[in-house]
Amino acid sequence: QSEPTAQLMRIAPTGIVDANIIQSVSGGFAQIRVEAFEVSADGRFVAVQTSDWQLAANDLPDTNDSSDVYLLDTLQGGITRVSVAGGAEITEPTYLHDLWVDSTSVQVLMTTDAALVSPTRLDTNSADLNGPLGSRTDLYLWQDAFDGTQLSNSPQITLQSIDRTGVASGYVNTDFGAEITSNGIFFSSDSETI
Repeated sequence: QSEPTAQLMRIAPTGIVDANIIQSVSGGFAQIRVEAFEVSADGRFVAVQTSDWQLAANDLPDTNDSSDVYLLDTLQGGITRVSVAGGAEITEPTYLHDLWVDSTSVQVLMTTDAALVSPTRLDTNSADLNGPLGSRTDLYLWQDAFDGTQLSNSPQITLQSIDRTGVASGYVNTDFGAEITSNGIFFSSDSETI
């Protein structure tokens, strides 16, 4: 007997608005295991972290068997995998930390041991597979322009954990999370070079 999967649902004071957000947005995919999620203030955008392959697009299937981060547009019905590097799948797990939506952009904050920036010259620590634990864990910001109606579909990923020499610092502390605010991005790092 398989283990039941919890549903991501939306309720209002009047009752259940959507009993399964992921099925509504995806057009009826089977239940997926949501490991973490963040919701925009208006409820339109939902960022989810999952190891399930079913949210991936057919032209970029999810074959890495590790956590990825997706952005769901509950109004337009769109699903975008944000944990990709230069349009290619990465093999390391990606962890969701925050979602920020304002009148000009949608932003997703995440950590991974993989290099998500292109060119990867800023993230040289991701190639050191034998480095100390945490040395490759960096913070990335995925963002796409938003006109209040739709995304531009021209997202950019920028490395946020940059040390004093201008390269990836590593050692981002994933236990304390990270947040996007109107005053900048806040995160915890054990790096001695930031």
